[in-house]
Amino acid sequence: SQRALSVARRPASRMASPADKTAGEFKDRLEWSCRCGKVHGCVRKTKPVIHHLCHCENCTDAVRVVMGKVGLIYEEEYIDKYGAVEYVCFYKRDVVVTKGLELIDGFVVVEGSDNVRNFAMCCNTPIASNVDAMPHIALYPQNFKSEESKKVLGKPSVRVMTRFAQIQPPDDPPSKLNYGKMFMLMVCKFICCSCCYLSKSQPNPIPPKEHMFKVAVNMHRKCSVGRRSTVGSAASPRARGLV
Repeated sequence: SQRALSVARRPASRMASPADKTAGEFKDRLEWSCRCGKVHGCVRKTKPVIHHLCHCENCTDAVRVVMGKVGLIYEEEYIDKYGAVEYVCFYKRDVVVTKGLELIDGFVVVEGSDNVRNFAMCCNTPIASNVDAMPHIALYPQNFKSEESKKVLGKPSVRVMTRFAQIQPPDDPPSKLNYGKMFMLMVCKFICCSCCYLSKSQPNPIPPKEHMFKVAVNMHRKCSVGRRSTVGSAASPRARGLV
């Protein structure tokens, strides 16, 4: 069935071209996939740029919109009991989709946003948080299945946007950064390593298309009610925007 989406009226974003590379160029790589296996990808075997937990409502809303169709058990894989979504960020140059790129779609949570939330249409698996202008792409570590991947990715180093936490989170990892501070860290890193940064900034492994800058109909109404309740509660509202 077709997804019901409302157009977010905004100028068309520049469209990046897919990376001219294959998984074979990564001698050491980590594999990731959607739940049903129709979408596959890999990253160069390296530590993430940053591995963090985000408590913001936009990130949890995005997961709930995508996962709403497939049951609470899967949502709990991507949202922890404190209401955080976990990300591993890699330079786009180090990421490639090896199978099923045509099955990856996207949407935005906030009208006018440049942050496209990519997901696999085949099984409603969240794939990435993807800002075309940024040099990195945020992937979900839950999609990396091997034990080797878990060792390389490690554990989150920080929690951000904890004012949105559903339960007071622990201090491990520390909860010291907001988006402003995290952005400033990225800017400092950009200044210090500008040549390397620019060389790794494009192309985007999941190029955004114009229709991806749309907001799911009634998404905020369906996600906002009771969003402070405990994740996984049977009484929690289910987001069914992608149908």
